[in-house]
Amino acid sequence: MAGKAPKVGRWYEDITVHTLFQVVAKSPSEDLIAIRYSTGKNYELNCEIWSQMHLKRVEKPSCWGVNVITKTRCDPLSSLRFAALFLTFQIGHAQQP
Repeated sequence: MAGKAPKVGRWYEDITVHTLFQVVAKSPSEDLIAIRYSTGKNYELNCEIWSQMHLKRVEKPSCWGVNVITKTRCDPLSSLRFAALFLTFQIGHAQQP
C-alpha cells in the first residue's frame, strides 16, 4: 500500500512489524501524519516514511479502547488469542455428551 495517501479515521496494519494504528490527522502543509497505535500511543511521521511503509488496510480492532473487565487498554492480538482459546473451550464442551 506504499504510495497511497493516508485517510483520516482509517485503520492500517504495518505488516513489517505487525502493529495496528489509526490515522488521526494529517497536515499537507507540514507533510506530517499523526497516527494512534492500538495500544493508545500517539506518533507523528512524515509522508516520506509513510510511502516506505508496508501497509494493509484493516478494520477497527474489536477491543479498541478500554477493556471492560480490567479497565486497561487492550492489545488486539492478546484479545484475539483469548477469543480463540475461549471458542476452543466452548466447542470442546459443546461436543461432550
